[in-house]
Amino acid sequence: MIETNIPKQISRLSNRKVIQLACGEFHTLALTVDLDLYSWGRGFEGQLGVRDDVDTASVPMSLAFFYKNPPTQIACGAYHSLAIDGNGKLYTWGEARFGQLGNGKGVKEMTPIRVCLTLE
Repeated sequence: MIETNIPKQISRLSNRKVIQLACGEFHTLALTVDLDLYSWGRGFEGQLGVRDDVDTASVPMSLAFFYKNPPTQIACGAYHSLAIDGNGKLYTWGEARFGQLGNGKGVKEMTPIRVCLTLE
């Protein structure tokens, strides 16, 4: 890992046009104009969403979960991530100890899950 105080281009995204960025405490999401979603950083709580076996990523990794139904908006909490697809469906993944995933469970999710919204 290299730390720098000078901005540097992320080579893995150099040929992509990024239209949205979202940052958590130790992770980042990037959404491209082609609606491909990438994540990198610390993922011990599942906030990268790449695969069950990925805890950290020093370079952007694609989230294959969204290939058939790409997100149009993204956001990050400290240790969780969120995306909204083109149909307005909400997906979350990452830490869930305080209910931040919205699925009624307190268990972290390592890959995106759909959140069903209900009116009470």
